[in-house]
Amino acid sequence: MFKGTRVTLRTVLASLADGDSVEEILADFPSLKAEDVQAAIAFAAASAEEDLPVPEVPRIR
Repeated sequence: MFKGTRVTLRTVLASLADGDSVEEILADFPSLKAEDVQAAIAFAAASAEEDLPVPEVPRIR
């Protein structure tokens, strides 16, 4: 949950996945701030980056 709210990260990410804009999310969850939505996006991006395969380093011969 975001501090001072009862809104979960999963709820915000699901709203974004459904195509809701930041403005729509803030209207649906007035206890959130724009920074909270940006934090959710940043968290998802960082999590996805961890799941990406590490590219092979080409060998120089």
